[in-house]
Amino acid sequence: MERGSAKPVEGNVKTTLLRLTGPMMLSLVSMVAFNIVDTFFIGMPGARELAAMSFTFAPVFLLTSIAMGIGTGGTSVISRIIGEGNTKNVRRLTSDTILLGVIVSIITSIIGILTIEPVFTLLGAAPDLLPLVRSYMIIWYIGLPFVIIPIIGNSIIRSTGDMKTPMCIMLVAIIVNFILDPS
Repeated sequence: MERGSAKPVEGNVKTTLLRLTGPMMLSLVSMVAFNIVDTFFIGMPGARELAAMSFTFAPVFLLTSIAMGIGTGGTSVISRIIGEGNTKNVRRLTSDTILLGVIVSIITSIIGILTIEPVFTLLGAAPDLLPLVRSYMIIWYIGLPFVIIPIIGNSIIRSTGDMKTPMCIMLVAIIVNFILDPS
Protein backbone atom coordinates (compact mmCIF):
# COMPACT_ATOMS: atom_id res chain seq x y z
CA MET A 1 0.00 0.00 0.00
CA GLU A 2 1.55 3.28 -1.10
CA ARG A 3 1.64 6.42 0.98
CA GLY A 4 -1.31 8.63 0.18
CA SER A 5 -3.39 5.73 -1.15
CA ALA A 6 -4.18 4.02 2.14
CA LYS A 7 -7.25 1.85 2.22
CA PRO A 8 -7.52 0.67 5.82
CA VAL A 9 -10.85 -1.00 5.07
CA GLU A 10 -9.17 -3.52 2.79
CA GLY A 11 -7.02 -6.46 3.84
CA ASN A 12 -6.52 -8.36 7.08
CA VAL A 13 -8.01 -6.47 10.04
CA LYS A 14 -5.34 -7.64 12.51
CA THR A 15 -2.47 -6.63 10.21
CA THR A 16 -4.09 -3.29 9.44
CA LEU A 17 -4.65 -2.52 13.13
CA LEU A 18 -1.03 -3.38 13.98
CA ARG A 19 0.26 -1.30 11.07
CA LEU A 20 -1.83 1.69 12.12
CA THR A 21 -1.55 1.46 15.91
CA GLY A 22 2.10 0.46 16.34
CA PRO A 23 3.59 3.76 15.13
CA MET A 24 0.78 5.69 16.84
CA MET A 25 1.58 4.05 20.19
CA LEU A 26 5.27 4.83 19.77
CA SER A 27 4.36 8.46 19.01
CA LEU A 28 2.31 8.67 22.22
CA VAL A 29 5.12 7.11 24.24
CA SER A 30 7.51 9.63 22.71
CA MET A 31 5.28 12.47 23.96
CA VAL A 32 5.66 11.09 27.49
CA ALA A 33 9.42 10.76 26.96
CA PHE A 34 9.49 14.41 25.89
CA ASN A 35 8.00 15.41 29.25
CA ILE A 36 10.30 13.09 31.20
CA VAL A 37 13.36 14.71 29.60
CA ASP A 38 12.01 18.18 30.41
CA THR A 39 11.26 17.17 34.00
CA PHE A 40 14.74 15.68 34.43
CA PHE A 41 16.56 18.80 33.29
CA ILE A 42 14.25 21.25 35.06
CA GLY A 43 14.58 19.28 38.29
CA MET A 44 18.39 19.41 38.23
CA PRO A 45 18.68 22.92 39.77
CA GLY A 46 16.40 22.01 42.65
CA ALA A 47 13.02 21.13 44.10
CA ARG A 48 11.61 24.67 43.73
CA GLU A 49 12.09 24.59 39.98
CA LEU A 50 10.46 21.19 39.76
CA ALA A 51 7.60 22.33 42.00
CA ALA A 52 7.06 25.36 39.77
CA MET A 53 6.96 23.16 36.69
CA SER A 54 4.41 20.84 38.30
CA PHE A 55 1.89 23.70 38.29
CA THR A 56 2.21 23.98 34.53
CA PHE A 57 0.90 20.46 33.87
CA ALA A 58 -2.82 21.33 33.71
CA PRO A 59 -2.57 24.28 31.30
CA VAL A 60 0.00 22.51 29.11
CA PHE A 61 -2.14 19.35 29.03
CA LEU A 62 -5.24 21.41 28.19
CA LEU A 63 -3.54 23.21 25.29
CA THR A 64 -2.01 19.99 23.98
CA SER A 65 -5.45 18.37 24.14
CA ILE A 66 -6.98 21.25 22.17
CA ALA A 67 -4.29 20.79 19.50
CA MET A 68 -4.98 17.06 19.41
CA GLY A 69 -8.70 17.78 19.08
CA ILE A 70 -8.13 20.10 16.12
CA GLY A 71 -5.83 17.50 14.59
CA THR A 72 -8.33 14.70 15.11
CA GLY A 73 -11.14 16.77 13.60
CA GLY A 74 -8.93 17.62 10.64
CA THR A 75 -7.96 13.98 10.25
CA SER A 76 -11.59 12.90 10.20
CA VAL A 77 -12.63 15.39 7.54
CA ILE A 78 -9.47 15.13 5.42
CA SER A 79 -9.40 11.32 5.38
CA ARG A 80 -13.02 11.25 4.17
CA ILE A 81 -12.21 13.75 1.40
CA ILE A 82 -9.14 11.67 0.45
CA GLY A 83 -11.45 8.67 0.21
CA GLU A 84 -13.64 10.63 -2.19
CA GLY A 85 -10.58 11.47 -4.29
CA ASN A 86 -11.20 15.22 -4.11
CA THR A 87 -7.63 16.58 -4.19
CA LYS A 88 -8.70 20.23 -4.38
CA ASN A 89 -10.70 19.98 -1.16
CA VAL A 90 -7.93 17.99 0.55
CA ARG A 91 -5.50 20.86 -0.05
CA ARG A 92 -8.02 23.47 1.09
CA LEU A 93 -9.02 21.59 4.23
CA THR A 94 -5.39 20.86 5.08
CA SER A 95 -4.55 24.55 4.78
CA ASP A 96 -7.64 25.55 6.76
CA THR A 97 -6.82 23.09 9.56
CA ILE A 98 -3.24 24.35 9.84
CA LEU A 99 -4.45 27.98 9.70
CA LEU A 100 -6.91 27.23 12.51
CA GLY A 101 -3.99 25.83 14.53
CA VAL A 102 -1.92 28.96 13.89
CA ILE A 103 -4.80 31.25 14.91
CA VAL A 104 -5.57 29.22 18.04
CA SER A 105 -1.90 29.09 19.05
CA ILE A 106 -1.38 32.85 18.60
CA ILE A 107 -4.55 33.81 20.48
CA THR A 108 -3.84 31.28 23.22
CA SER A 109 -0.24 32.45 23.55
CA ILE A 110 -1.30 36.06 24.00
CA ILE A 111 -4.04 35.23 26.50
CA GLY A 112 -1.74 32.79 28.28
CA ILE A 113 1.07 35.30 28.70
CA LEU A 114 -1.36 37.96 29.97
CA THR A 115 -2.95 35.62 32.52
CA ILE A 116 0.01 33.68 33.94
CA GLU A 117 -0.11 35.12 37.45
CA PRO A 118 -3.90 34.92 38.03
CA VAL A 119 -4.20 31.43 36.52
CA PHE A 120 -1.31 29.94 38.46
CA THR A 121 -2.34 31.69 41.66
CA LEU A 122 -5.76 30.03 41.25
CA LEU A 123 -3.95 26.72 40.71
CA GLY A 124 -2.26 27.22 44.09
CA ALA A 125 1.26 28.32 43.15
CA ALA A 126 2.93 30.06 46.08
CA PRO A 127 4.06 33.66 45.48
CA ASP A 128 7.73 32.62 45.67
CA LEU A 129 7.17 30.08 42.84
CA LEU A 130 5.32 32.47 40.51
CA PRO A 131 8.52 33.99 39.03
CA LEU A 132 9.75 30.47 38.16
CA VAL A 133 6.37 29.51 36.72
CA ARG A 134 6.29 32.76 34.76
CA SER A 135 9.77 32.25 33.26
CA TYR A 136 8.86 28.69 32.21
CA MET A 137 5.42 29.57 30.83
CA ILE A 138 6.58 32.64 28.89
CA ILE A 139 8.93 30.39 26.92
CA TRP A 140 6.24 27.73 26.61
CA TYR A 141 3.60 30.16 25.35
CA ILE A 142 6.00 31.75 22.86
CA GLY A 143 6.83 28.26 21.61
CA LEU A 144 3.19 27.14 21.56
CA PRO A 145 2.86 27.36 17.75
CA PHE A 146 5.83 24.97 17.51
CA VAL A 147 3.87 22.51 19.65
CA ILE A 148 0.41 22.90 18.13
CA ILE A 149 1.31 22.97 14.43
CA PRO A 150 3.35 19.70 14.48
CA ILE A 151 0.58 17.94 16.41
CA ILE A 152 -1.96 19.04 13.80
CA GLY A 153 0.45 18.37 10.93
CA ASN A 154 1.18 14.87 12.18
CA SER A 155 -2.56 14.20 12.41
CA ILE A 156 -3.04 15.38 8.84
CA ILE A 157 -0.21 13.14 7.65
CA ARG A 158 -1.91 10.23 9.46
CA SER A 159 -5.12 10.96 7.55
CA THR A 160 -3.29 9.84 4.39
CA GLY A 161 -2.61 6.46 6.00
CA ASP A 162 1.06 7.26 6.67
CA MET A 163 1.68 6.45 10.31
CA LYS A 164 5.46 6.14 10.15
CA THR A 165 6.35 9.71 9.16
CA PRO A 166 4.63 11.30 12.19
CA MET A 167 6.34 8.71 14.42
CA CYS A 168 9.75 9.63 12.94
CA ILE A 169 9.00 13.34 13.41
CA MET A 170 8.20 12.72 17.09
CA LEU A 171 11.38 10.68 17.59
CA VAL A 172 13.49 13.43 16.01
CA ALA A 173 11.73 15.99 18.23
CA ILE A 174 12.66 13.99 21.34
CA ILE A 175 16.31 13.85 20.28
CA VAL A 176 16.37 17.60 19.55
CA ASN A 177 14.64 18.27 22.89
CA PHE A 178 17.21 16.13 24.72
CA ILE A 179 20.05 18.03 23.04
CA LEU A 180 18.57 21.50 23.61
CA ASP A 181 17.15 21.03 27.14
CA PRO A 182 20.47 21.34 29.00
CA SER A 183 21.16 24.73 27.40
